[in-house]
Amino acid sequence: MQIDIDAMREIAESMYVPHARRHFGSSGTEALRQLVTALRRIYRDLDPSLYTGTLMVVARPDGADTTSSLGTPIHNIGAGQPIQHQIAGNCAVNALPNGRLEIYNLLPDAIQLSHEAVVYAYSNRVERMFIGGEIFTIPNPSPAAMASIFARPTFSSLDAALARYATHVVNKTICFILAHHADGIWAEQNRLFLRAKPEEVMRRSLHQFLRDAFPDAEVRPEQIVDESHPVDIKVTWADTTHRAIIEIKWLGDSVDAAGKITTIYRDARANEGAKQLSDYLDADSATAPRLRTRGYLVVFDARRRGLTESQSTIDHEKGHYYRDRDINYDPDYHAKRLDFANPVRMFAEPQIS
Repeated sequence: MQIDIDAMREIAESMYVPHARRHFGSSGTEALRQLVTALRRIYRDLDPSLYTGTLMVVARPDGADTTSSLGTPIHNIGAGQPIQHQIAGNCAVNALPNGRLEIYNLLPDAIQLSHEAVVYAYSNRVERMFIGGEIFTIPNPSPAAMASIFARPTFSSLDAALARYATHVVNKTICFILAHHADGIWAEQNRLFLRAKPEEVMRRSLHQFLRDAFPDAEVRPEQIVDESHPVDIKVTWADTTHRAIIEIKWLGDSVDAAGKITTIYRDARANEGAKQLSDYLDADSATAPRLRTRGYLVVFDARRRGLTESQSTIDHEKGHYYRDRDINYDPDYHAKRLDFANPVRMFAEPQIS
């Protein structure tokens, strides 16, 4: 589903204009606009789908700071300065008319503060607006793909796209690029064995899918992270500092043109890919520290149980043996680092005889 994020922002802002005007007059309308502008700026650098804790953003109708309510700011971010790690965890942001952001490390009582300011709060994909003691939950038409209606969908929408690709494309090989009899990924029609070195075809298929899914993003195949680190696909979203790098690996048995098994890959291959991706992310953070990069390991899973070289058919038990068997990752990078997404395993079913 394509979402017009700019239209959603305008709708959200217009929904609360009458309330801001009723409680604070014309200056309340300006404070609301000021708050929305600050949110757009914050979410250009921060992806709300990865935000832990509660973020509160405040704009006062009189344009004053909130020292009396929040204490002393721990950071001040100028109008033209990037937001890096100053906003994190439980914190409040005072948005001033001159574009400056004051950061506080405590959360005030939102209802009480809303009698003197327009207040926005975000926590765990739930957004609320507090105006004059009233609480409004901001509707989100697609919470799975869009963590906040004030943020351009990036990592959360990529998560959803990869899940869709796994279930709608890879699972039954519903893709001409993957399934093409002459140069697809399968060595035979029952989808037991992969062709030798199928990575390029897998990359081409996923690249086309993501390019169609994200027309407003730059999706490039086989990109260089640094002079020694090529990555399969890179996705860069416009009007954000967010970028994803995708590493593709496959599991299963591959055969050459004569039907001889050439490679057998199991969990160890996926772990190699995880280590590669972790190294890519380290290299990327050193060369592009201003960008918020997240790594994705995509594993095409074509494992079959008990295959023999001359085999041409398989029963349901052996063909689907690995369908629900996850990969054991050691070390578990996605549990240890915030920039490493949960690996996406895509099981490709065989034809059952």
